[in-house]
Amino acid sequence: MTIGAWGEDTTSWLTDPDPAIRACAALSPGCAGNTEATRTILRALLDPAAIDSWFLEPTRADPWAGNPLPYVEGRLRHALLAVAIERADDFDELLPAAMASIPFCSNLTIAEDWGPLLAAAFPSGHDQGAELTPAQHCYLEALADRDVCRRYTHHITSWFDDVGLPADRNAVRALLGRPQPHQ
Repeated sequence: MTIGAWGEDTTSWLTDPDPAIRACAALSPGCAGNTEATRTILRALLDPAAIDSWFLEPTRADPWAGNPLPYVEGRLRHALLAVAIERADDFDELLPAAMASIPFCSNLTIAEDWGPLLAAAFPSGHDQGAELTPAQHCYLEALADRDVCRRYTHHITSWFDDVGLPADRNAVRALLGRPQPHQ
């Protein structure tokens, strides 16, 4: 990552046997237009637990654990996801990584994972009369089913408002054409 930050070419490391080396090489700004680097990042994101195991990183629970990675603020998984969102051609390309990230999403990670993915799913916002694409439907359905993402709705509301979607879970389910649970 330091070599990439220096502006040097990191493409030779995209074939390294270590997936952590490949992913870090792919993060290089010099790889922004490299489709193999983007594919490397998207493949890595299919296994978020593996990414979290590559390096011992500080956490909110233990901010003194490990050492921060150079040129990465926060978790490597979130840095990879941010770059994938920037580089992907469309949300269909991001969907497998988005779905793999769902079990790791919570109200505490909205700004790092599912909020930016929601914005990527609706780059021009949601037109109230428009049909959802299959990828949008799939992702919204997974978010609607993830209870831990629904805490502290004021922050959640702003992400949904920004893309023109209702923040209320039942309204999202109605948009998805799902029956409302009995209360």
